[in-house]
Amino acid sequence: MTYRVVAGDEVWYVKIHKAVPLKSMLALAGPLVVSPGHREWDSVNMLRRSGFDVPQPVAFGESINFFSCPRSSFIVTREVIGPSLETFLADGYPEMPGRTQHEVKLNIVEDLAGMVKRFHSAGYYHKDLYCCHLIVAVDEHEESGRWGQPHLIDLERVVRERNPAERWIVKDLAALHFSAPKAVSSRDRWRFLKYYFPSSSFDSRRRIAKKIETKM
Repeated sequence: MTYRVVAGDEVWYVKIHKAVPLKSMLALAGPLVVSPGHREWDSVNMLRRSGFDVPQPVAFGESINFFSCPRSSFIVTREVIGPSLETFLADGYPEMPGRTQHEVKLNIVEDLAGMVKRFHSAGYYHKDLYCCHLIVAVDEHEESGRWGQPHLIDLERVVRERNPAERWIVKDLAALHFSAPKAVSSRDRWRFLKYYFPSSSFDSRRRIAKKIETKM
């Protein structure tokens, strides 16, 4: 359960987990014994240290359990103000002063591809990288004139591995692909792959594109 809580001049999101899978309840060691709230707390802080835009963590807690995963946990984060990427692009690419809509579109596609590429190159995988899990906040550096500052949210399932695995990359890219609104054309999606795989051949990108199409 997730609640939006107004706390004075701030808005917090409180995510509460009241049940865990049976395999976690029976686990005595490994990542399964870490509560969902604790996992997301660790992910948020790890990504912040790595320079990614994510919600600011406030607190987390969990019930006491000495032998397996705690059965209840929670995490509190500050609200990231802005629409989801899905909503942001629902009516098409935005217009910005001094730039054509086509230029803005190219900028957005290139920015998103670069961010996701950096995320994966750092060894991270989201596992739920849908457009609704990217919040487009106003860029903190107003003078930059950037279209927005996307923040990653819903980070409970994020993992980090030393060697990037193609199957998790494909899963994340497939989630973005299938959750993108109709305003994102097939040409835009191909541009995204070109920016994500700048040194890959046409055949290599087409191979990945086929895996993305058949993933979900």
